[in-house]
Amino acid sequence: MRDELMFWRHPEPPFAPPFALVCAIAIAALAGCSDKPDAASSSVSKENAQLAARSVALLTGGRVCSVAPTGSMVPTFDANAFIVTEPVDLGRVRAGDIVVRTDGADGRLIVHRVMTVTKAGLVTRGDANSSDDPGFVDQGKLYGRVVAVIYGTHSP
Repeated sequence: MRDELMFWRHPEPPFAPPFALVCAIAIAALAGCSDKPDAASSSVSKENAQLAARSVALLTGGRVCSVAPTGSMVPTFDANAFIVTEPVDLGRVRAGDIVVRTDGADGRLIVHRVMTVTKAGLVTRGDANSSDDPGFVDQGKLYGRVVAVIYGTHSP
């Protein structure tokens, strides 16, 4: 019985590196790493990606948008992606959907994720942003819901 209670013990390593050395090696190995990865891309040229997006839009009755190089939706997508939207009623949009909405008097289009659906409208935010967009998105500002993202090659 006594033999069954004995604990197995790891042998001491012949050399135990100092903690500072271990940290230095870890930092060197992680140099260049980022907590914000690049957006997806593909081997498809931007021209062919746009053609594919137009084909999907034709099949879904939607529209194609290109993405501005703001980085607000990285790593989901960046300026190398084409967004295909479908027309949608505000009542059919759910938290987690990605929508295209108009912004401000100039009517520029913004592609962001729906964080919350309230009686006042949708609350949106870019995936890379730390705060919600100001105001609410009502039916008049809702351009469409994203149904497809077609990735092109990253520009050199």
